[in-house]
Amino acid sequence: MCICNDRRWPETYRVMGLKGVELVLVGYNTPRHNPPAPEHDRLSEFHNQLSLQAGAYANATWVVGVAKCGVEEGCEMIGNSSVVAPSGVVVAQALSQDDELLVARCDLDLANSYKATTFNFAKHRQAAALRRDRGAHRCHSARIVRTSRGANMAYDLILKGGHVVDASQNIDAVMDVAFAGGKVAAVGANLEAGAGTSVHNVAGKYVTPGLIDLHTHVYWGGTSLGIDAEEFCRRSGVTTAIDTGSAGRGNFAGFRKHVIEP
Repeated sequence: MCICNDRRWPETYRVMGLKGVELVLVGYNTPRHNPPAPEHDRLSEFHNQLSLQAGAYANATWVVGVAKCGVEEGCEMIGNSSVVAPSGVVVAQALSQDDELLVARCDLDLANSYKATTFNFAKHRQAAALRRDRGAHRCHSARIVRTSRGANMAYDLILKGGHVVDASQNIDAVMDVAFAGGKVAAVGANLEAGAGTSVHNVAGKYVTPGLIDLHTHVYWGGTSLGIDAEEFCRRSGVTTAIDTGSAGRGNFAGFRKHVIEP
């Protein structure tokens, strides 16, 4: 799954393609008019289709693009929801600016012949030649680190007895989580507190790395869909919220001043 502008970048599809993806689902909310480059307006639909079809073919996967259409706050959206086969062929597409329901049979096995031949990454992809590119796009993320009970560390805070869930490391169990210097220092059973350690009993509650809300609207007061990100994220465990189109050319200045800059 990916969102909006992600669909324009080949890395989006390739990262998933290398993991054997069979179907990529992307939602987008794209205006027809591009203020920084109005000369591109007439190519809006073409560029959209080019991205979806190229991503599908070059990674031997189905791609389903789900678009907002019509006019929102005076801004016309391109629409063009599409279902693209691993061959790059569009098998279903919305043709109007009204609500439409697309129905298509997505046979995941259709990708097999492409994955085994033209886009057999293990056989044809020269990873060594891409080493510099891979380094430039490598992502680093904070992770919960397991440790033993006897680790000799001074913790600032320990959350005791919470149900820890970290899908990236297949952790799904009741454990303690210790912090030092503002970072997660250890996760384990019965972590020992030092003289200066603050201990909070969180039994019966879930403890997770910060959650990412992939589709939200945080322009509170600026649009009818907007929520107060500070209030909502604090009580829901969300540390990253991705706004998917609350502001456009007519109200972005207010979005920047009241939401981004504070």
